[in-house]
Amino acid sequence: MGRPRRSGERESSRGLTREERSPRALSVSEIATILNVAEPTPEGEGAASFEVESICLDDRSFDGELFVAIRGTHYDTHRSLSRLAGTAVRAVVAESAPPPGCDLPWFQVADSRCALGLLEQARWGNPGGALETFGITGTNGKSSTVRILSSILTAAGRSCGWWTTVDHSLCQAAEPCSMTTPGPGELAAAMARCRSNGGNSMVLEVSSHALDQARVAGIPFAGVALTQLSRDHLDYHGNLRAYRDAKLRLAAHRQPGAPCVLPVTEEFRVDLEGLDAPLFRHSLDPKALRDEPGGTVLSSTFDSAGIRAQLSLLGETVAIESTLYGPHNLENLLVAATLARAAGVPLGAIVEGIAKARSVAGRLEEIEGGSGRIFVDYAHTPDALDAVLKSVRQWAKGRLIVVFGCGGDRDRGKRPEMGAAAARHAQRVIVTSDNPRSEAPETIIGDILEGIADPGTGVTVQPDRRAAIAEALAELTPKDVLIVAGKGHESEQIIGDVRLPFDDRSVIASLLGGGRR
Repeated sequence: MGRPRRSGERESSRGLTREERSPRALSVSEIATILNVAEPTPEGEGAASFEVESICLDDRSFDGELFVAIRGTHYDTHRSLSRLAGTAVRAVVAESAPPPGCDLPWFQVADSRCALGLLEQARWGNPGGALETFGITGTNGKSSTVRILSSILTAAGRSCGWWTTVDHSLCQAAEPCSMTTPGPGELAAAMARCRSNGGNSMVLEVSSHALDQARVAGIPFAGVALTQLSRDHLDYHGNLRAYRDAKLRLAAHRQPGAPCVLPVTEEFRVDLEGLDAPLFRHSLDPKALRDEPGGTVLSSTFDSAGIRAQLSLLGETVAIESTLYGPHNLENLLVAATLARAAGVPLGAIVEGIAKARSVAGRLEEIEGGSGRIFVDYAHTPDALDAVLKSVRQWAKGRLIVVFGCGGDRDRGKRPEMGAAAARHAQRVIVTSDNPRSEAPETIIGDILEGIADPGTGVTVQPDRRAAIAEALAELTPKDVLIVAGKGHESEQIIGDVRLPFDDRSVIASLLGGGRR
């Protein structure tokens, strides 16, 4: 059954069909067509004529009519297919053949995750294709680039929704997010809701996990971009090559002829040779771009008020101004502007959208009320921390102070690299806890300190994050700048298997004697 329309949800004037407002049932024949497999011939008269109204993945309950078996990172639900008898399941999608004696409609596919994405998009009226959908991936800068591009598209007259790690807007008030890219069902429902709210465009932040797990299957993107690539999530992907390959899969989800914007690096030239797409490059260095089509920066100035620059976009020169800070944000602006221009957005809308774009929560977000200037930032990779500290160092009048840690149960190799980045740019470093999870904070901090060749008096350790922030605030003078890095917008700290309320912004405000601003 389709869900009733919630009070307050409005439909666009073009008149949405029922399946665009709520999930619809799929017949066995439709499922076969969507998955491009032969129609099953189950035993039992009329067995192939029924409609599936719900999909389930959980083999602990089997509470849906169509069960999709998934080979997960830690568990494979194909192991449970012998337990279907007597459950609500009436049809199966799996990567294996049906067991002997099974009389359920059975769809054998090469990739169950991809099949799930296609089915969820179909159930919700294929909103990914109905919307002009853009995808942004990369190690750092994804959320900011999504918001910049959505601002540009809005300036161009689109009614644009967006989804980031921090929050999302479905052409209505922004709401917080629980993950970067949700599962196929939640994503399809959100995109359908964006349409019902009058949206005609959407910009999605697409994580490497989402690409590896085919969460965006069935979405024909109108354009895609990769911000840049550096070390991250190797605890999941295993090595940098697998991580990079996952990111590059976004290019395979484009509509025919849709633009693809990538950094200027030799590895991407090799990996994407023969890519059937208009290919555009981005680089802050005009010489690196050479004669390739794309975007670059002809001149730029940075200060505490923001960015002023001249960009070259597909051979056209345009002057921009932004309230965002630093070279790393200039790169985000460049990626969004290059993709927008490659997709045909006028230069005037690009300039207006950039001027109106605001920072994402927890991305160099300034906290007022103390001596000096205080910022909270999400930088949790070596490159991100290096870029943020380097950019702030350029205009800081006094000392640059940084408080940061690294997450537990994650890639240990990046910890000393982050320590090195902090020591390279900051005059004062306080190493603390991030989300230690099951690891001892002292172990994580020890890994970080290995990257600091000469700790000296400018580096101290305080495992208690609140105490570390308090220590930094006590030292801050009017000319100093404090960066509290790593958690950004996050509102919890994970210690063991317990999630405790902890928001760097609220903690700072509390320590300064006020509430959350």
